[in-house]
Amino acid sequence: MSEKSIQCNFEVMYPVNTVNMSLEDFNNCLGILVDNAIEEAEMSNDQEVNIIISKQEKCLTIIVENKLRNPINCHDIWEYGYSTKGNNRGIGLFSYKKIIEKYPNAFIICTILIIVYKIKRLHVTL
Repeated sequence: MSEKSIQCNFEVMYPVNTVNMSLEDFNNCLGILVDNAIEEAEMSNDQEVNIIISKQEKCLTIIVENKLRNPINCHDIWEYGYSTKGNNRGIGLFSYKKIIEKYPNAFIICTILIIVYKIKRLHVTL
C-alpha cells in the first residue's frame, strides 16, 4: 500500500491462533476485502484503509473500512457483476459472500456511516 501512497492502519487486538474455516478461505476473504478497500482508497481524496482483527472469547471479528466516494447499497454489492468501478467487474464481494455462506457460524455485516464503508465478518467458534 505504501507504493500507492495509501495509509494503512492495522490493528490486531489479541493473538489469533486458530480460525474455524480453511486458511485458504480466510486468506481469500481478507484479500478480497483489502483489495476492494485499496481500490476505493486509490480513487478517493482520503487514501486510508483501516484493518482491525479482534478476537474476544469465541468470536473473531475482521473489520476492513475505507472512505467512499459515492453512496452504495449494502444489499446490491453482493450480487454477481455489481460494481461501482466499471464494467467487467463485480466478482470479488460476490465470491466473498459465497465463501462465507459455507460456514454456518460466519456472517457479514455491512454498514455505511456517512461516507465510511465497513464490511465486518464475525465468526463464532463453537
